[in-house]
Amino acid sequence: MLFALLANALRAVLALFGLHTEQRTLIIVGLDNAGKSTLLYKLRDGQVRSFVPTQRPVMEEVVVGNVTLKAWDLGGHEAVRTLWTQYELAADAIVFMIDAADRARLKEARSELERTVSLTADAGVPILILANKQDRQAAMRSAELEKLLDLANITCAESPLEGASPRVRLFEASLVSGTGFMEGLTWLVSQK
Repeated sequence: MLFALLANALRAVLALFGLHTEQRTLIIVGLDNAGKSTLLYKLRDGQVRSFVPTQRPVMEEVVVGNVTLKAWDLGGHEAVRTLWTQYELAADAIVFMIDAADRARLKEARSELERTVSLTADAGVPILILANKQDRQAAMRSAELEKLLDLANITCAESPLEGASPRVRLFEASLVSGTGFMEGLTWLVSQK
């Protein structure tokens, strides 16, 4: 017990001086064309570029604050979604990407989000929903997305203690214009 307290205190002091970083496993899921690969490479290189659909899991290590994230882009087309489960169960955190301008596929995205939230409920894995493509005129804003995704009912089974941070949170983002995603990731890495 005393050793654990001393180790935590030492980590905190080292983190203050930037000499200690935590390591966590992050997975990025969502339907195809939502921006998963774009997010991964934006974090790595700071650039946005076009991608062909992800065919197999891709991992990059990125640093957010004092946390090193082993970030996995798992792809989003229907054939690879069966792989998500094994990664989700081992994840420390999840980013669920949504194309906020794609109304036609929102029901499909909601179904996958419900499955992800339900699967990870017992482990308490924090889930960041990034409503990407806010730079597009057709993009749905957070209030509309929260209603259409039925976030209140998806997350109500979790009923966090009063004053506790919710485990699932939605942030508006545009990877093209570089807005919103870092705020969301900052929230995500602050979750324990």
